Amino acid sequence: FAMAVLAERIVEPRTAAGLVGLAAAATVGTALVFEHGFGYLPCPLCLTQRWPYYVGAPLALALAVLPLPGGVRRLGLGLLG
Repeated sequence: FAMAVLAERIVEPRTAAGLVGLAAAATVGTALVFEHGFGYLPCPLCLTQRWPYYVGAPLALALAVLPLPGGVRRLGLGLLG
């Protein structure tokens, strides 16, 4: 029963956008910790591959927290995915 309620909640556009934003922020955050905290030097390709995260994480979090109509939120999620 609890899993069914959780599954229903995840498919809501606002919740999905929040999860995408948090996952993207955690991914790039981890890379930055390894780079600046532990001294790992990223290759040029690694730096280039971060740009979608720099754009996508704030966009997804904005879709999750801003008061937008459902259609706009779904469109934004579609563009992210």
